[in-house]
Order: sequence, then C-alpha cells, then structure tokens
Amino acid sequence: VLLGELSRTTNEPAVAMPGAAAGGGKVRVWLSPPFSPAPSSGTPRFWNRLHPCSAASLRGAIRPVKHPPLDCDVGCGRIVRRELESLPDSPATISDVAARAGVGVGTVSRVLNGRAHVRPATRARVQDAIEALKYRPSPIARSLSLRRTHVIGVVVPFFTSPSAVERVRGIASVLASSPYDLMLFDVESEDRREHAFQVFDRGDRSDGLLLVSLVPPDDEVERLRSARLPCVLVDAPHPAFPNVVIDDVRGGELATQHLIELGHSRIAFIGDKPPDPYRFASSSDRTRGYEQALARAGIELRPEYVREGSQVHHIARSTAIDLLRLPRPPTAVFAASDEQALAVLEAAR
Repeated sequence: VLLGELSRTTNEPAVAMPGAAAGGGKVRVWLSPPFSPAPSSGTPRFWNRLHPCSAASLRGAIRPVKHPPLDCDVGCGRIVRRELESLPDSPATISDVAARAGVGVGTVSRVLNGRAHVRPATRARVQDAIEALKYRPSPIARSLSLRRTHVIGVVVPFFTSPSAVERVRGIASVLASSPYDLMLFDVESEDRREHAFQVFDRGDRSDGLLLVSLVPPDDEVERLRSARLPCVLVDAPHPAFPNVVIDDVRGGELATQHLIELGHSRIAFIGDKPPDPYRFASSSDRTRGYEQALARAGIELRPEYVREGSQVHHIARSTAIDLLRLPRPPTAVFAASDEQALAVLEAAR
C-alpha cells in the first residue's frame, strides 16, 4: 500500500527491497524513472541502510537508479527526505550590478536612465558589470521609478476598416523609431468606447493618448484633463485638445460637385444615423457639404435620397438596396465612409 501511494504521488515507479523492513524501522525505497542511468548495484552506500540479514539476498534485486531520491519511514509511511534538482540561477538584480561595479544602487540607476553627474570611469565600470551579469532592468520597476510607462495609447473604432488600418499604420511607423510602445484599444460598441475612456483616464496606463475618429464626451474630457494625460484627437475636433482634422464639409461639397460635373442630378447620400453613439462628426459634416453643393447647382434636395444608417456592412447594404428600389432611383450615390461605399457597390450589382 505504501509503495502504491508513493508511486501515485510521485508519478514514478517505486521498487522495494524484499525483507528489508522485517522488523519495521526505516527502509530505503528507490523511485526509478526509466531515463535515469545508475551506478553499480554494489555501491556500498546503497547497502548500508538495508537490514544486515537481508543484504546478501538483495544483490540481484536492486534496480539501477541515478540516486536514491527519498527515505521513507515504514512505521508511519512518512517521507523523511527527498533530493531535488537545483533550480537555475535567478536573474541578476540592480544590487548585483552595484556590488560588482563597487558603486551604490543610485549610481547604477543614473547610468541606466542616462542621467548626468556620473564620472566616465564609473559609468564604464557600471556598463561592464551590466554586460558581464547580463542584467536587464525590470520594465515595471523602471516605470515606477520614472513615473512613466513608455506606452502611447490609441483608441480607434472599427480597427479592421481600411481607413482605421492606415491611421494605425502611420502611428506605428512613427513609434517604431522611438522608445515608446503602442497600446491599441479597438472600439466596436458603445460599451467598449466607455470602457476605453475609463481605462485611460486614470493616467497610469500610458504616457499619452491618441483618439482616432472619436470625440470624447464632456465628462470624459474633464477626467482626462484631471489626470493630466496628454491627449491628441485625430479626425475628431474638440476645443479642449489639440486635434488633426480635415474639412469634412468641404469634402462633402467636392464629392457631390464631382458627381454633378459628371452629369448626375439624382444624387443620393448614405451616412450615419444620429445621434451617433461613437460621436462621429464626419458624417453629419459631409451631409452639410452634400446639401450645399446641390443648392449651389440649383438641384432640388430630395428627402427620400438621404438615408441614414450604419457603417456595419450588412446594414449599409440593406439601406442601399432600399434606396435603389425606389420607383425613381438615384443615378449616383455619395457614401460617407468606405464601408458604406463598398456596401452600395455590392447592392448595385
């Protein structure tokens, strides 16, 4: 029973020496993994723990093992000792570097952070110690010490859309040559948008925040400003933050004017339905440009040609199908986004 329990708990086959525990007391139990070669069965230290009367009869019964890994008290079935393999050495710490270089921890920290007030000879000793010990600073400890994360957060809606991919590609290309990493937060629902702002408005997850095509609500603006987190908006205007935007009203005018110059007068528009949960401003601004271009050309605005839906592909496609099934359908369609334009093309086929 004892051997069965040992084999079960150690997951190794256990071998007992017959007659060794005739009178109780201690018996040597060998756990013999199949991969472990063994010294000769006649090794004296293997025999000196066995009952003297049974030693002679056990010469042919001992199975080869690398070493006897545990002792067992037969009287109570308790493991007395087990030999374990040593673990690999732990990574070097900043204290190890300081001791090897003969300086204080503060000096090592100044060298790691590129600070001044360290003599060239001392700096060289510290760098040699870092190289010799293969020391790598802990990013968590470094962030706590510098009170910086070296992370730039990016919140972008519908990350898989072509326009979002290109914007993120541009951000990543600039960060690649900097000491900063990119933390990307994809937003595809109103709940995810709220969660993204809650994550970053604490100010301890990133050193800066880029909001792409998202206008933060006023309460989130106050929290971001209270956290003193630098924030820049891309394709989303707000007076509280620096922003990089295009003139969507003018863009809507140019697109509609192009269709008018091609000879179209029955021009439809597909955009986003207000109130937009993502607070996209581009769709409404392009709608204004569309209306202004029609008015300038003297073309009557037909309410049935203006459709507000969603950027989700199947919804935009359904909206376009309804538009093209009108008794007098449009001959051209101005779509407010790439996703909606692709859905219109699919519906037109």
